Amino acid sequence: MPDGSSFGPDRWSEIRRWVSTNCGIVLEHARGEVFSNRLDALQKREGIGPSELLFKLRSGDRRWALAVADAASTNYTQFFRERDAFDILSSDVYPRLPDGPLRMWSAAASTGEEGYSMAIHVCEQLGTAAARRVKILGTDISDRHIATAEKALYSETRLTHLTPQEQQYFERVGMGQSRIRADIRSMCTFRQLNLLAPEWPFAQPFHVIFCRNVLYYFEHASRTQIFEQCFECAAPGAFLIASFTDPTSDIVSRWTPIRPGVYRKD
Repeated sequence: MPDGSSFGPDRWSEIRRWVSTNCGIVLEHARGEVFSNRLDALQKREGIGPSELLFKLRSGDRRWALAVADAASTNYTQFFRERDAFDILSSDVYPRLPDGPLRMWSAAASTGEEGYSMAIHVCEQLGTAAARRVKILGTDISDRHIATAEKALYSETRLTHLTPQEQQYFERVGMGQSRIRADIRSMCTFRQLNLLAPEWPFAQPFHVIFCRNVLYYFEHASRTQIFEQCFECAAPGAFLIASFTDPTSDIVSRWTPIRPGVYRKD
């Protein structure tokens, strides 16, 4: 149990089990410390004690389940994180995609930076005309993150590592903030989704799936489940791109490995 936590050992064990079962996230070492601090802050902000919080989780209260899941998930993201992944889109993926409508998915979208980066990259590499046939879905377990993504409003300090060409897809709105341009926003939709849900509510298959910088939070069985569900919702010939640091080498799935962290549905 992290030092300073408001949870006793038994309650801390129960909250960790709840997070593991419902979110697939393993809380260990520094990650557990961060989660404990966020959970304490949540309780103070809402005026709720550990016993009442656990009662709400046991009773299936959706609001509190999402709040605890939010506290357990990471908040780190940035535009064009790991540019090698976007280089792979240009070299390996775009040349093999069909000419008709395309659906892309940012499976761990956080506050929207990855989804909007995908949209900008499509415009840069395929042209604005091609971009009109591309739709991008971003999902995250956190309602709060989804609300931020939908606003598409970011501090200008978050844009300093972007190229001048990429910065043209933002509009300054004052107070040190910029908003994603309307044409880029129109390509993207954001929705709340728990990747461990037994069924995903997708009516149409995806041609490109980004499932990056999230798998290392899950146990092996959950990683395998997510890979298989991604396969089920992928179109024939679709690509799955994970982070190069995600633990995927021990996953046995129907995906065909193309290169480290890159898979294709044959």
